[in-house]
Amino acid sequence: MAAHSQTWSILINASTSDSIDTESADLTGFTMPAALTSTIATFTGSNDDTTFVGIDWEGAPVSLTVAASRGCGVDSAKFTSWRYIKIVVDQAEGAARAIAAHLREF
Repeated sequence: MAAHSQTWSILINASTSDSIDTESADLTGFTMPAALTSTIATFTGSNDDTTFVGIDWEGAPVSLTVAASRGCGVDSAKFTSWRYIKIVVDQAEGAARAIAAHLREF
């Protein structure tokens, strides 16, 4: 299984990224940029890249503690129902941010 990355982009003064396409791949983790205001990340998912809903697992939002220049591994099973995924951070970022999403092809 080959691994590759895609980039989530969060615009200045925003908290929600654009989407990544996980077709034929599982999300395995992500790396936060060196500058980051937020400390919590949640996720939204879609299968048409238009209508996004919050991703829950066992009745609660998938939520991770994040920090600048840190990597986060994720349980791929929590994301397999969704082809397109966005990351949502808990604070509007004061500058544009690029977050590397790590995927493993299947």
